[in-house]
Amino acid sequence: MDNENYAPADKFSRNTDLQWHRTLSEKEYIEFNLNNENSIYHCPNGLAVSENSHNNYAINFRLARGTLAGSYEPSSLNYSYLSSLESNHSTDTVLLLDGYNNNRMLQSSEINSDNIFNRASDSKIARHKDKLNISYLDGHVESMAGSTLLPETNYRSDFWTP
Repeated sequence: MDNENYAPADKFSRNTDLQWHRTLSEKEYIEFNLNNENSIYHCPNGLAVSENSHNNYAINFRLARGTLAGSYEPSSLNYSYLSSLESNHSTDTVLLLDGYNNNRMLQSSEINSDNIFNRASDSKIARHKDKLNISYLDGHVESMAGSTLLPETNYRSDFWTP
């Protein structure tokens, strides 16, 4: 509600404080601390979180920086393209999911076998016995088989777009 039904925005740069997880920390919602391996932003099966721009969980790019054309918007000056968290299919739209290589955002074009299955065990998306954890806009969380995620490459689908 504090952000008028929008997810925290994220800028492409790693040299800025405008990263979704750091925004939540700076606004005193959920602490981000590089020195805390038990942080909510660190998956025990994920890579070490060693930089401020790192996160084991990825936010849906359409919510934090996605354009209507399904790509990233790197500008920090114009957030009118961000998707509202309001949806008539919130049980189907991803908010956060296990990410790969400490990328804090995931877009539909990054859904492929390499990122889901073929990376090192601590840097792939399906790092929990070929499953991933995923949270949806309605607040429910579930474990999903990586093979179920594989077809979710259409940025206009209910999975990505509220």
